[in-house]
Amino acid sequence: MKRQLWLVLLACVVLSQLALAESPTSIPVDSHFVLSAFNSTTGTVTDLGVKSLHSSVLATRKGIFGIDGGVNLSAGNDTFGSSNINRYFTNLDENLKNEILNLIGPDGIKLTPVLNAGSRFQLGILGFSGRVIGEASGYLSRDFVELLLKGNQLNRTYSLDPQLRAAFMGDAKAQVAFRIPFLSKLLPLEDLALGIGYHYIPAGLYMVADTEINFTPIYTENEAKIEREITGDLFISQTVKGSALDLGLLVRPNKKLYLAASVDGLNGVVKWSNFKHYLGEELNNMQTWEDINTRGTPVAGEVIQKLPLTTKLGVRYDLLNWLSVNSELKHTKLEDNSAWLNVTAGTDMTLLWVLPLKASLTYDSRFKQFGYNLGTGLKLLFWEVNCEGYKRPFGSGDEIGAAISTSIKF
Repeated sequence: MKRQLWLVLLACVVLSQLALAESPTSIPVDSHFVLSAFNSTTGTVTDLGVKSLHSSVLATRKGIFGIDGGVNLSAGNDTFGSSNINRYFTNLDENLKNEILNLIGPDGIKLTPVLNAGSRFQLGILGFSGRVIGEASGYLSRDFVELLLKGNQLNRTYSLDPQLRAAFMGDAKAQVAFRIPFLSKLLPLEDLALGIGYHYIPAGLYMVADTEINFTPIYTENEAKIEREITGDLFISQTVKGSALDLGLLVRPNKKLYLAASVDGLNGVVKWSNFKHYLGEELNNMQTWEDINTRGTPVAGEVIQKLPLTTKLGVRYDLLNWLSVNSELKHTKLEDNSAWLNVTAGTDMTLLWVLPLKASLTYDSRFKQFGYNLGTGLKLLFWEVNCEGYKRPFGSGDEIGAAISTSIKF
C-alpha cells in the first residue's frame, strides 16, 4: 500500500513539473523589439500649415481651420529590391524559383509591415490629432516560400516559424505653434515661431509569438487534405502607457523663405505590462477576440520600448504661388543607439489650380542608397485629396509604401 502511495505522489510531482514547463511564469527574455515607426514617412518639416498637420509640430503656424484624415501602409523586406521583384514577376520559371530560394536566409524573409492611420484637426494655432500606429517584425520561413513557389509535395511537412513581434498603439497628440513677436521685430524677421507638441499613448496591443505552425498535405486514395498543427507560445499585452514631446522652431527671413528645425520624440517611451500566455494548442480553438480576453494565463514581466528620436533641419523656398522647392536633413536615433541620416530634396506644385503634384529624392546613409516619393491628387476650393507612393532602401531589399489622405482647410 505504501509503495502504491509513493508511486501516486511521484506521478503527481512529475505531472506538476510538466504543467509548469507548459505554462511559463514570465514572458521570454527576447520579447523586446526596437520600434522604428513613429514619425511620418512622407513630408518634410518645412511643410507648414494645415496642409501637413500630420508631419510637423510647426504645422499649425499657418491656417485658420482644417481637418484631414488618411492612412499610410508600407512593408519592407530584407531580401528583395524592387528590381528583383519586377524580374521575378515577369516570368517565374524553375530557374528563377531556385534563385529566389538561394537568396533567402536560413530564417526566411524578414518582413516589417507598418500602419499609420488617423485624423487631425486644426483651429488657429492649436492642433489635435489621433492615430493608430502599428509595426511588426516577423519571417516568411524558407519552407513556406517553397510551398508558395512550387506547391504541395506529397506528405511533406512545411514549417512556419514567424518569430513575430508586433506593437499597435493609439497616439493622441495636442500641439500649438505661436509667434514670438518681440524677437521677430528685434532681429528683424518676417516671422519667428515656436512649436510644442505632446503625445499621449493610452491604449495598445503587444504580441510575442514563439510558435511553430506546421502544414502537412496528405493524399490518400479516398481524400486530399491539409493537416495543421500549432505549437509553442503566444504572449499578449493590452496594457500600455506612453508619452513623448516634440519641439520646433521656425525662422522666416522673408515672405518666400522658410527655415525650420524640430526634435520629435523627446523622452518618448512606451511601457507594456499585464501579459497573458496562450499555448499554441489553444490557438487552434480561438475564433473571436472574446476568446483572447477570457482565456490565457497571466504571466510576470514587462516590455519597455523607447520611441525613435528624430531631429530635422529644413528649408523651403516659394518660387511662385503654385511652385515651391524644399530640402531636409533628418537624423534618426533608435534605442539600440543605431542612427542614420536622410537627406531629401523635392518640389511641390499645383498645376491649373486643381492638380497638386509632389516629388522628392532621399538618400539614406544606412544603406548608401536612394529612395523616392511621388504624389498627386485633386484640389477643389477648400477640399483636397492626395495619394502618394514611395520606395526606400531596406537592407538587401526595399520598403514600399503608399498613403492616401483628404482634407478641408482654410
